[in-house]
Amino acid sequence: LLFIELKKQNVDVHDAYICNYRDYQDTIPHLFHFNAFLVLSNGIESKVGTLGSKFEFFNEWKRLHEDETGTIDLETMLRGICSKNNFMDLFENFMLFKQIKLWQETTNSSESTKQLSHSRIVS
Repeated sequence: LLFIELKKQNVDVHDAYICNYRDYQDTIPHLFHFNAFLVLSNGIESKVGTLGSKFEFFNEWKRLHEDETGTIDLETMLRGICSKNNFMDLFENFMLFKQIKLWQETTNSSESTKQLSHSRIVS
């Protein structure tokens, strides 16, 4: 459900989105069939977003508790988003699901129609 792209510290996080994530979508799209969230990080800067979102909608995970000042780093991001309660809250309450047909087989009227439905995450 969570895909993480880690880069060297000298690589900009936006480059991870443009050069890697978008390339993966084109060359190995099945990699993302069962993922909902994407974390991009170079160890210093980290951003999280949903699959299919434009980079401008990716944001930092700044704090673990509301009363904290907050820091923007990979550890805070991972401890925040990978907490079971936080992750399930995001998945259950901040994701939209759309029912789609993957395939439909129709034949003459004497035979039945076969359909397969699948839920897809829409970000």
